[in-house]
Amino acid sequence: MIEMISAILPFFIIMGLGAGIAPFIEREKWIEVLNKYGLFIGFPAIILASLTKVRDYSTLDLRIIYANISILLISIALILFISKIARLSKEIRNTYMICSFWGNVAYLGFPLLSGLYPDSKNVISVIIAVYIIVVFTVGVIILEISQNEKSIDILLLLKNLLKNPLLLSVLAAIALVKFDIMLPKVLQTSIDMFAASASPVVLLSLGIFISRKIQFNKNFIHSAFISSYKLILLPLIFILILQFFNFSKIDSSISIMESAMPLAITPFALAEIYPLDKEIISMAVIISTMLSLFTLIAISVLIQ
Repeated sequence: MIEMISAILPFFIIMGLGAGIAPFIEREKWIEVLNKYGLFIGFPAIILASLTKVRDYSTLDLRIIYANISILLISIALILFISKIARLSKEIRNTYMICSFWGNVAYLGFPLLSGLYPDSKNVISVIIAVYIIVVFTVGVIILEISQNEKSIDILLLLKNLLKNPLLLSVLAAIALVKFDIMLPKVLQTSIDMFAASASPVVLLSLGIFISRKIQFNKNFIHSAFISSYKLILLPLIFILILQFFNFSKIDSSISIMESAMPLAITPFALAEIYPLDKEIISMAVIISTMLSLFTLIAISVLIQ
């Protein structure tokens, strides 16, 4: 428990710094610039740096990939089913769907879990890639269907997917490993430097973001439920299902901890394109991030 507290506190110190400087800066401009850096440079660099450094994936238990994909799809189906029965609006239903599983798996999850499991960076990287693939394929397709219920332009959808820097970085990393292509040392060093800068930059942005005031209105209930599902129920679903399979302790722990990460800001950006509720998302980001300091520690103790 002490190890987990020591590992997680630096991330919240950076977020606290962001919240502290928020009143003295142009908040929205800072958030936009820092998040774009993370989206187009930092996050892709993390994916490329982590996936390409480990060339031998023969020891990786592929079942853990299938298990993570399956559980995420089960979660998506469950949320859509419940929200349909509850007769939620399209915007709120989409918000529940995308926010229920997409957490801060890279900027918080990768450095935190890499510190706790330094010899398992390949597993951490692959599981992050799973989340990216699911959110930008299944998740985006569901959002596209909800937005264009009468007709869907498949070619336009594929074009938009292939323009996504996160998905492209995963595909590029897979290709480099598959064909055993080694990047020039100077390029690899540059990517490593960008990757190292990603988490502090985006966590600072997240700190600025969560300094917003929470509105205690009807949407607060939705945000609180999403946060509870993301931080508590989803990890418990992972624990329940993974215990029936003979996975290594580390593989299971990494999967569970990644599922317990607080909501990331990505859905807020997706709300610019798709029918999602920005207010619910923003409050869920704030609530889940603040509570995750305690829930991540609790989950880590539970799975020890």
